[in-house]
Amino acid sequence: MEKEILPFGDEWEKKEKIDRELFVKLGNQGFLGINHKEGVGGSDADIFYTVAYLEEIARCGYAGVAAAISVHQYMATNHLANAGSAFIKEKFLKPSVSGKMVGAIAISEPGAGSDVANLATTAVKEGDFYIINGSKTFITNGHFGDFVVVACYGRSHVTCRVLCRGSQSGLIQSSAYYYTSSLYSVIFFFFNDTATTEIYTRSLVGSVRCV
Repeated sequence: MEKEILPFGDEWEKKEKIDRELFVKLGNQGFLGINHKEGVGGSDADIFYTVAYLEEIARCGYAGVAAAISVHQYMATNHLANAGSAFIKEKFLKPSVSGKMVGAIAISEPGAGSDVANLATTAVKEGDFYIINGSKTFITNGHFGDFVVVACYGRSHVTCRVLCRGSQSGLIQSSAYYYTSSLYSVIFFFFNDTATTEIYTRSLVGSVRCV
């Protein structure tokens, strides 16, 4: 932290963007894998390693840095580790543990906040694709993530799917503004009738039945 974060924090604030190289350095030193299995490049350490690690990250004083790292490692990739297929773990999880890819997560919506039971974004299966319609906001790492784990509602299930930036995903990004002293972009993603998203069924991470 004292060598790789504190000397650059103010510069990142001015740029309103964290240096991607930080994730690579964390990956090279094994930090991004302490909560993941050895099969994907992690060390499968116990929870106390995570507690100490996150406390040290928070000590840097830059809330945006702490949020970017923890959301990548304990939210976006955590879903891939717990419910992802072998394909998803190979394509997204392994590079995330090494720091070569950065993950974002899209749950919150303009009309529902983070209330997962009232999500309005839908995913409808049509053949080998899912058609996604809806909107997401407050997406941590949304401005530079390589992929986004998107929570959707499909029939009676809340599901997560992985969308890869740069693919033919129909994803529209709008950066509204930046919070001062947080490096935390307010990002909106829109999936609507003018930008319908078609993604392959193998992008499905997992589902939870709503009752």
